[in-house]
Amino acid sequence: MNEASEGEPFTGASIPLLTKLIRAIKLDSNLYEAIEHDPTALRHAVVAIILINICSAIGAFIYDMRLQETAIAADPLLIGMIVGEAVIMALAKWLVLTGIIYLVGVRLFKGTAGFQEILRTIAFAYTPVALQILLPLFITYEWVFLVLLGTNVWMIAALVIAARQSLDLTTARALGIVVFAGVLYSIISVLPFAPLVY
Repeated sequence: MNEASEGEPFTGASIPLLTKLIRAIKLDSNLYEAIEHDPTALRHAVVAIILINICSAIGAFIYDMRLQETAIAADPLLIGMIVGEAVIMALAKWLVLTGIIYLVGVRLFKGTAGFQEILRTIAFAYTPVALQILLPLFITYEWVFLVLLGTNVWMIAALVIAARQSLDLTTARALGIVVFAGVLYSIISVLPFAPLVY
């Protein structure tokens, strides 16, 4: 196994997915750097997006059922449809956000990265969202709001690191790119074709 101790760079395709997810959620810049330079990591990136959004969708679904005081029916078709829709939307959002970060970061800020390099690192930046599976543990709306806010701020921090490492820019420029991309994405999401990417 080509895995190094935390804080040290590592390379190679033998890094387990779980290790990548743990280091991504810990905002380990070496992890994002390694993913940028590992073309084989795209498969793990796709699996990561799917797992992260399954966790998020399950957490939201169970919380909504509790909020409505409705018994959670073990209907695999309903649960499958909800989770499937969440995963499809997440994959679309991932591609659109990556496209915007690529255009802004490479075309405007002269970052040095290919689309797939950014695509791989951005996928792992979503990792904090997986913690939304814990939403059913919180009863009050205030706590749920804090969990949602916290995981999304955490994700933004991860996006900044992912953009910085993949584009080889400063943290300040990476933050500017992520903020600009977020605003542009928000504008795009309200256009007539928004249901395809929102």
